Amino acid sequence: GYFNRNYVKNGIIDQEIGKFLSISYELRKKGDYGDFIEFTEEEALEYLRIVKIFINEVKKIIQQKIEDAEN
Repeated sequence: GYFNRNYVKNGIIDQEIGKFLSISYELRKKGDYGDFIEFTEEEALEYLRIVKIFINEVKKIIQQKIEDAEN
């Protein structure tokens, strides 16, 4: 969607994060409309690692937008 078009494809956010967001969206749909989803500890730790990277990248984007607006 919008995020991939404007941030991932433009190289602002790493493609690994874009792939993770697509996977997490599919997992959320399965969780919402299907049976319970179970993750291994290894999977959960990998998702957590990527989420931390994603949060840090979004913080950088927001900070840059704030700085740009102040100038």
